[in-house]
Amino acid sequence: MINEIEQIIQNGESEVVEFKLSFSKSVIETIVAFSNNKGGKILIGVKNSGEIKGVSLTEETIQNWINEIKQNTEPSLLPSSDIVLVDGKTVVVFSISEFPIKPVAYKDRFFIRRQNSTHKLSVNEIVELRLFSLNYSFDSYEVNAKFNSLDKNALYYFEDKVKKSKRYKISNNIKQDLVKLGIIRDNSLTRAAELLFGLHHTNIHIGRFKSEITIIDDLMIRSPLVLAIDEAMDFI
Repeated sequence: MINEIEQIIQNGESEVVEFKLSFSKSVIETIVAFSNNKGGKILIGVKNSGEIKGVSLTEETIQNWINEIKQNTEPSLLPSSDIVLVDGKTVVVFSISEFPIKPVAYKDRFFIRRQNSTHKLSVNEIVELRLFSLNYSFDSYEVNAKFNSLDKNALYYFEDKVKKSKRYKISNNIKQDLVKLGIIRDNSLTRAAELLFGLHHTNIHIGRFKSEITIIDDLMIRSPLVLAIDEAMDFI
């Protein structure tokens, strides 16, 4: 990870990379711009020139930043985060994927990434992006994840359930079965594959309440969906 970040800093800002000295609203605008384009990474603690300054963090800093991003974006974005020590200085890396249903907004404003800059979208550009986006359904959208990254337990569980249901004749090649089912298209995983069998940044949040404002206990489930269903039902 450190070598990757050092190489990114050396290469400089681009269509998918932005440097920020500190967390601010411009970070959220850039995250939105990335999500409306090809995705990207924001390195916080690095000057535009590539000079590493680092940031100071507490135990709650990253979570507070993520909450601010989530609360001020529509649909809500949840970037992944990494803390990397580069030359003895702390750099926070936010990574966001391209969002399938566009455009994403920050406080009712829309942005997109062009070359190494973040631009505000015009009304016509917003409409065009929306129409283009609607040619894809959420679950059929292709993602960058690889088949080898999928949860093997989730795949085995799915295969076993399908065999027992007898609704579909399963082969001895689970990858080929997923191709036939349309979950893998053109040798690329779809969002459906990522949600059903892979690592994703979505969750099922279940709570048990004593009253309208008093919660007794809760559970946050981030497992692949084929496993999450049983976890949710067990909790309920």
